[in-house]
Amino acid sequence: MTDMVRDGRSFASLVDGSARQGLYGGLLLGAAEVTVLFVSNLALPVAAAQWSGRDPVGFGLLALYAAGFVLIGARAEQRAGTRWAGARAGAVAGFVVATFFVVTFSVLFTVFYATIIQRPSHLGATHASLNGILMGAVFVVPMVVTPVAALLGEVGGLFVVARRKMAIR
Repeated sequence: MTDMVRDGRSFASLVDGSARQGLYGGLLLGAAEVTVLFVSNLALPVAAAQWSGRDPVGFGLLALYAAGFVLIGARAEQRAGTRWAGARAGAVAGFVVATFFVVTFSVLFTVFYATIIQRPSHLGATHASLNGILMGAVFVVPMVVTPVAALLGEVGGLFVVARRKMAIR
């Protein structure tokens, strides 16, 4: 029997307001990400191959994700008002978005294998090579996205704190 059961606390009481805001925001951003990934890889596979690092569309999507993490952090700071609320919300949202990213590509690589291997970047790819890419992404993507999202969330939180201080004067 855990202490939570003994004390009559629910699991929801362990999650503070900033983490809850991060979870909600991460689910919203993750749903948008899943939609973009499915459309770009299945409905418009030629467009997905054109989204290289030099393409302004890719930078635009990254800018939208960054703005989303900043807004999540600002909302968490407004709601919770605790120290580092923006960073906590950003980290939770970043982990959720990274998890959605990995799960989406797992589904794409297994269920839609016949469509994915027709893309020019994956010609000649086997299930094993795609699974190797996926296994690397499982460890790398959350470790990169989570701290970056925490930093962006804290930036949003700092905007709210600065606005509060200016309103007091």
